[in-house]
Amino acid sequence: SDDGSVDEVFIKPSLSVSWDGFDHVVGKVRILVEAATGASDLDPPEIEDLDFMPVFRATGYANGTDNDSEAETGPGTNGEYQINWFDGDRRITIYDTDGAPDYETAGSLMGDPIDGAQNGFYGAAGTTDAFEETTDAGTNDTTVYLRYTISLHRPDVSFITEDNYALEPEDVRPHSPLAMADG
Repeated sequence: SDDGSVDEVFIKPSLSVSWDGFDHVVGKVRILVEAATGASDLDPPEIEDLDFMPVFRATGYANGTDNDSEAETGPGTNGEYQINWFDGDRRITIYDTDGAPDYETAGSLMGDPIDGAQNGFYGAAGTTDAFEETTDAGTNDTTVYLRYTISLHRPDVSFITEDNYALEPEDVRPHSPLAMADG
């Protein structure tokens, strides 16, 4: 804003995930985004000790989609999933003037920005106070650390269709457990 205050800090990530040589078929790619602030010169062990807060979670289905926001190879023991969900005005707010929601149950999703997908915003990780400078002529450096957790899951019963993606019955599970790599 023109008074020098920070109203929102956001990201517009684009991700590419690939896998090779898995024991089981991968059918879903789950993404969790968390944010924390800290000093700019932290070592990896110090970064791990920051108080990360979840801001977004999404689960993409590897079902042969190829459009402007997703491109992937379909279910398989080898594959790739490219995600560009945040075009135009879409974004993940990581800090805002309202701060983190006061959850009754920590980890509740706050919204659904992508139609037809299991996903949503958890709300901001905190307020923008850490980004504000207390004097008019001063400056303030604040480092935001992002943690992306990617998990690959086996196909669930929603993958059983007329063409069945050439999946064997043992490749389909009721609740999409984690897919494991060979060895």
